[in-house]
Amino acid sequence: MADSQPKPPTKPPNQQINGAGSQTQGVQLLPLITKYFKTAGVLLLAWSAGYFRFSSTWVLIGMFFYVINEEYRKVKSSKRAFAQQAILNEKQAILARVDELPSWVYFPDIERAEWLNKMLKQMWPYIGDYLEDYLKSNVQPMVDNSMPSSLKPFRFEKIDLGDIPPRIGGVKVYTENVKRDEIIMDLELFYAGDCQVTVAVRGMNAGIRDFTLHGTVRIVMKPLVNIIPIIGGMQIFFLNQPNIDFDLTNAANILDIPLLSQSLRTVVEDYVSQFMVLPNKIPVTLAANVQSAMLRNIMPQGVIRIQCVAARELKKADISVFGKGKSDPYLKVYVGATTFKTKCIEDTVNPVWNDYFEAPVDQKYGQFVELECLDKDPGDDDELGTASIDIDSVAKTGSMDTWLPLENVKTGMVHVRALWLHLSKDPEDLGKTEAMNTADTADAEMLLSSAILRVSVDSAKALPRQKKSMGEPSPFARLRVGNEEKKTSIKLKTTDPRWEESFLFLINNPNQQDLYIDVIDSNKGEKKLGTVSIPLKSCLTAPDLIINCPFQLKESGINSKIVLRLCLRILTSQAPAAWAVDTVEDHLEQDVPDEGSSVDPPSQPADAPLKAEKPSQPSQPEPGKAPKQKEEPQATNNSNGNFVLGSPDEDEEKEIVAEKEVMQEAIAKQETDISEIQTGLRQRGLTMSSGEGEMSKFGRIQLTLRYSPPRQKLMLVVVKCMNLIPCDEDNLADPYVRIYMNPEKSKRKTQIIKNNLNPIFDETFEWDVTMQELALKTLEISVKNKNSMFSTKREHMGQLTLALGQTDLSKALTQWYDLEDPDSK
Repeated sequence: MADSQPKPPTKPPNQQINGAGSQTQGVQLLPLITKYFKTAGVLLLAWSAGYFRFSSTWVLIGMFFYVINEEYRKVKSSKRAFAQQAILNEKQAILARVDELPSWVYFPDIERAEWLNKMLKQMWPYIGDYLEDYLKSNVQPMVDNSMPSSLKPFRFEKIDLGDIPPRIGGVKVYTENVKRDEIIMDLELFYAGDCQVTVAVRGMNAGIRDFTLHGTVRIVMKPLVNIIPIIGGMQIFFLNQPNIDFDLTNAANILDIPLLSQSLRTVVEDYVSQFMVLPNKIPVTLAANVQSAMLRNIMPQGVIRIQCVAARELKKADISVFGKGKSDPYLKVYVGATTFKTKCIEDTVNPVWNDYFEAPVDQKYGQFVELECLDKDPGDDDELGTASIDIDSVAKTGSMDTWLPLENVKTGMVHVRALWLHLSKDPEDLGKTEAMNTADTADAEMLLSSAILRVSVDSAKALPRQKKSMGEPSPFARLRVGNEEKKTSIKLKTTDPRWEESFLFLINNPNQQDLYIDVIDSNKGEKKLGTVSIPLKSCLTAPDLIINCPFQLKESGINSKIVLRLCLRILTSQAPAAWAVDTVEDHLEQDVPDEGSSVDPPSQPADAPLKAEKPSQPSQPEPGKAPKQKEEPQATNNSNGNFVLGSPDEDEEKEIVAEKEVMQEAIAKQETDISEIQTGLRQRGLTMSSGEGEMSKFGRIQLTLRYSPPRQKLMLVVVKCMNLIPCDEDNLADPYVRIYMNPEKSKRKTQIIKNNLNPIFDETFEWDVTMQELALKTLEISVKNKNSMFSTKREHMGQLTLALGQTDLSKALTQWYDLEDPDSK
């Protein structure tokens, strides 16, 4: 069987076949002199018309015919050049036009999928409305922050995506060399629409038109599950940087401002790269039982190390009056959205760089390393040629050492070495890799990587408020390893931010490097809310080189923590042992702790039956679900300042266990079985009869409330619901409970229980609140049905409001409460 790997369609290289391309390089003096006298003659005629006071109409008429003649001449010249080239070399002339055709024309395994284009055309007006809102709310602030200060402020004045939708040039679905639980599909995307976008830059309007985009979009549908909608989630991304081009209109086009044009073009390309060019992806979760970590925490397939050694016989871009001409060459290296640049070697056509670059590779099948050789100039840099390397071929052979001919030029080659590095969770591989790196860089200036680290920043808890106003911060986290720094997004007005973002760092020596994380308030001049430093050598002794736990923040509140997942992998040029290779399941790490606390009982499966049970016997967690925070290690610093993993403070742990026992005893004391409920037992003021109109038609909910004065925490246990109203066509519902603490509107919610009108949640939530504040607080509890985005099914199933100031919370209080009509308030 042929070894068919998922690769996007690759078109034949473009050939330069126009008249200019067939001529020898250099400047021809006679055509230049002829053009000069023609231009001078036209200007002289215009000056003479003004000097002798002729009517301006004659000038306008003359200009009109001149423009028409120039356009006709260009079209005729282009046709003649193509005809001449076809006579001289018919094959090259035809291949040069292949890039204008969709990929299905010359690749038999790619389908047209015209039905998809028809659907896209019908959806385009609605997509345009969504994109208009998205650009103004999300992209505009990002672009404004990216623009130079001389061009601020930036805003969108008009966004009209026009009537011409993007077009899918071809679709390919891979059936070989893919896993059983995934589907890989490539789409060739063209966009050359009639969009009109007007932006205001420092009070000056600039229009964007003739926007074109061409690239290959890969859609990975994984994992496949045995429940509707069968596809658990998707990842959408460009394999390589797409080709983007556009023109400026209005004042920007008339003045032809280089700074504005280059800034806008750079911002657009950078945003597309940061948005959905590898390693950046758009994750979409489709199934309720698929955790978001499944789409976030997957490690790369490997790391490619590129050594740009030298080049020879490059084009002479700089013309010298007394010499033969030279260039100031340097290389740009593109791996997905990542760009590297070598040093510039002046006055030579045979440069030697000997520079190393390393980049993580998420999809080795279909991804390329793009090389662009440029001549450094004061203005725009001249192109000296391009080349590309298929990452899949490097991964198969392990390494590559070759001279690559440069395309789009007649002369020039570049010497490149490439090495494929596997990921291993065997700490013993570290010594071999460090020894290899030392030998490879004996004559180089840079340090090579021996490991890769993925840091998943989940959330932070109990961050300190502003001291004077007691206002909530708008925090973000800043991560740093060595000289590499990365930031999370900003979460507005919260002391419990949830980021759920992942970052990759290439590590030179994990035994000597640390990860530094600062949590910063963006409102107060980037004031630090807390900090933590983690020696990476602690990952080398962790199981599977993974640490997943909350870390205590220094210079912060007593209970301030940040929840992190650190996954370290060793880079090795040799294929690691079978046990040291990650499987997909290894990456789908369990969820980090939720809003629950250390006294949370484990969650019960969604399909647990409603029956009499012993509450003091905690239900077993679902397979694959994370244990609650009480079972997780606590990251602390010992007296010497060293990072250690251990259990929480013993006194606090004893208090937590004692509180849990008290709450469980209260539940056991007041829990009843189904037969007692049906006989009409009343519990603490709530009617529990089997009928006669006393029971609420919206069902009831069982809650346990308790306040802990030593810890100054309010604890709420959502035990179960009963006799909820059906919302689906099959007379069932997918209920969950949402809790608001008023007046600050802090929100908590339970898990979703599928297809059940008597769900058992058994989940605990905590709030930090003093006894004085408690008298002014209320809990707003709503039972809701989980719906899809466009569903018309009923969402609100019932609600309840508890005034905490009127409730005795000195001991654990478990009660049944009737749910009220959600539309009554």
